[in-house]
Amino acid sequence: KGSEIKINEGIAVDSAMRTSIPNIYAAGDVSESYDVSLGRNAVNALWPVAVEGGRAAGANMAGIAVSYDGSVGMNSIEFFGLPVVSLGLYKVKEQDGSFEELKICDTRENIYKKVILKDGLMVGAVLVGNINNSGVFLRAIREKIDISSFKDRLLDNNFGYPDIMDLVKDKEKLYV
Repeated sequence: KGSEIKINEGIAVDSAMRTSIPNIYAAGDVSESYDVSLGRNAVNALWPVAVEGGRAAGANMAGIAVSYDGSVGMNSIEFFGLPVVSLGLYKVKEQDGSFEELKICDTRENIYKKVILKDGLMVGAVLVGNINNSGVFLRAIREKIDISSFKDRLLDNNFGYPDIMDLVKDKEKLYV
């Protein structure tokens, strides 16, 4: 408070986790960095995001140029034995026609899956019951993989990492 550090929802940082003041960096719950699914800066106060941002900030402070690609808002919880995972956008305004929602609901199996797409890219997902593909969905969101050619298979129980393997940018770096 009272400093010249730019603050929006949180402390605004660039891809190096630098604030608006030279040689001052921020990471963790206070930082507002690029959110991949929103396409803009946002606060994602999550432990994995803090670790990733802190790693990039620390490297840059040490003189090793590292660019932080951004985060994805996510949550995982279990309600009465029913696992739930949300990744990126989980809700869009009905009047916004630029998004496409794919979903299935099987009340007999306690399964609900929703995927939100924009311009051939997955920008969000909600999985209830069967959360097996959550890591694959997270990777598709993070790497902005064009899934338009196989979007009809996204909610299939057999969909998985082999479906996107040839499209991932960094095959050595796993998010799953």
